[in-house]
Amino acid sequence: MDTVDVGWKSVRPLAEITAIENAYLHGVPSLGHAAAELLRRWHHDLRDAETLIRLIFLAWYQRAEPTHLTGLGGELPSPDCLISEVGGDASLDVESRFVVGYLARLDPHAMGGSNWEERAEALLTGAASSTSALFADWRIFFESSAPVRGRKLNLVAEVRARFAGRGAMGDYFVQVLTSAVGSAYRREGGGGAT
Repeated sequence: MDTVDVGWKSVRPLAEITAIENAYLHGVPSLGHAAAELLRRWHHDLRDAETLIRLIFLAWYQRAEPTHLTGLGGELPSPDCLISEVGGDASLDVESRFVVGYLARLDPHAMGGSNWEERAEALLTGAASSTSALFADWRIFFESSAPVRGRKLNLVAEVRARFAGRGAMGDYFVQVLTSAVGSAYRREGGGGAT
């Protein structure tokens, strides 16, 4: 397997970590191994947005799913700690704001802190100011009255284009967001499949 040279140590590239995470889709509790590899990247100052949001997702998922299924047995840094290490909420790019805000809004307790309900709204609102239709329409995932008619196909296409192939975090977002768009569309009387 190829590795990234960071001086006297080497770390796995994200593509290899994604392959480790993909085993989870086939019932292998591999996310703990993937988390360890992401943490190795993090500790060697490879603190790109992708490594950050995937670590935050796994820290959140660790609290949301049973360890024997995920393999996430070791303690991961809290989302607060990870975000603080990159400069705080204001330093997050638009996609990171959406991902972190979505997870926090969905289950603030799994983020590990008491202040996540308020932060979730601020992060999602900050992401909504982008040109992304998905980020602008974040309320459809949480509010049953938010309309989706006329935008369903574009939203589903953006979800798949943005998140497919990005490990467990990407698979999770493709699944839950496309399902939510489909549900919102059906509530409006659109019927049909997603």
